[in-house]
Amino acid sequence: MQVAPWDLLRESSRSTLALVTTPASPTVLRKRLGMLLREARVRRGLNQDDVATALEVDRTTIGRIENGQAKVKVLVLKAWLNVLDIHDPELCQELEQLARDADKAGWWTGQAGSIRSSYATYVGFESGAVEVLDFQTVVVPGLLQTEAYATALFSTVVPGLSGEDIAARVQVRLKRQERVEDATLRVTVVIDESVLYRTIGGFDVWRGQMQRLATLAARPNVRMQILPYDTPAHPGALGSFVVLRFDNDPMIAYIESAAGDLFLDGQPAQNYSATFNALAVAALPAEMSRKRILEVLDQRG
Repeated sequence: MQVAPWDLLRESSRSTLALVTTPASPTVLRKRLGMLLREARVRRGLNQDDVATALEVDRTTIGRIENGQAKVKVLVLKAWLNVLDIHDPELCQELEQLARDADKAGWWTGQAGSIRSSYATYVGFESGAVEVLDFQTVVVPGLLQTEAYATALFSTVVPGLSGEDIAARVQVRLKRQERVEDATLRVTVVIDESVLYRTIGGFDVWRGQMQRLATLAARPNVRMQILPYDTPAHPGALGSFVVLRFDNDPMIAYIESAAGDLFLDGQPAQNYSATFNALAVAALPAEMSRKRILEVLDQRG
């Protein structure tokens, strides 16, 4: 039996929520719209090549839109819905409005020339998240960095950046931290103990950063745990990652690398969330972790 177009999306609770709540972040809206289009395509028995051929675009364009990494214009969306045989006026109007909202500029858009596109996408997702799960093995998580630490980090890790570009990237990082300061974002981090001893930017910068960690660890919306040196082999051995959780959307895992950043949803994102939970179990409890930070400060201060 053929499923009615409206029911095609309403059957999924995820899809129902997608047409009810509109978060501030256009990047999250792009992801939401892409997931709806992907779901409808799969239910119609079409692959990305089928849609790409019908719309006369490259297959990678369809993939990027379905993954939330590219915008879709309303005119293209209308043709897309026709390919998917979705003609219900109310549903089409909802999806078209979603596309318009997703096309709006986020606060980070003005820095597009200073930050790479994948990082801008991450910032957009983070802006709509309610919780960040961050596991770091080398540096302090960006949401917890001081301005001096972030400046030293960008100056070292990304060779060839101009002073202007470094300053712009640091300002984006500080802007992201405003949601930590006003407690509209929950931050849960597991940090490898080696990070506490890595003197990035010199001793004074390091000390300021450790003091900042100790202060933030006492905040109600921040949970900070240290993974001790002597922890046996653990599931985080493959490297750092971030999981973003949302009120009305599936979680996203983000892995940053020199070979290209990855955005994962579905089961892979759930796997990373489970990995983070396992790391949290292996790490020191929050209060003991704060004491460890203070101990390191006292030993080296």
